[in-house]
Amino acid sequence: MPRSNLKIEIPPNARSFVSRLSAQEVIRAVEEPFLKTDLPTIYVGDTVRVSVLIKEGSKERLQPYEGTVIAMRHGGINETITVRRIFQGVGVERVFLLQAPRIGSIKVLRRGKARRAKLYYLRERVGKATRLKQRFDRPIDSRVSMSKSKDNSRKADVLKITELTKFTEKDIDSGESVKDVPIVKLADLKKKSK
Repeated sequence: MPRSNLKIEIPPNARSFVSRLSAQEVIRAVEEPFLKTDLPTIYVGDTVRVSVLIKEGSKERLQPYEGTVIAMRHGGINETITVRRIFQGVGVERVFLLQAPRIGSIKVLRRGKARRAKLYYLRERVGKATRLKQRFDRPIDSRVSMSKSKDNSRKADVLKITELTKFTEKDIDSGESVKDVPIVKLADLKKKSK
């Protein structure tokens, strides 16, 4: 479209305000309504599942593409990730525009430990050498906090108790729910066993 046909109408009272804005601020203000808000926090090295909208005739479906993020580029509405996976012995890389309407959803499956911004060295590796160590200090869901508290230790104790406790068919048939079973701390179990 020729530039002469492009017209942007600015109200008279806002002209002085717009003239004081920098070009970046104007662009950011125009792009902001189009940005997705439900994207997870993605890092290089993560294993992600990207659901891509595929049109086949008049039908639409979501096709998952799972792989390792080897690069992230740009920012804002132009942000892209490069996802690599091995398909039938051949490395396949796809670049996804995160803000594109064809991206149905992105789910982080695993956090990988990467010490570089671009993992292009994985292209030369084969088999198990392409794996990255798992990273546990970043939560998979950005809304979950990873603080270590007394509650976490109590949860670990309860998990160990549930592994030790075996319910019989008679207990299940009697209608007794798991909530009715008293919670016993692991330390109390150790005392009883002595």
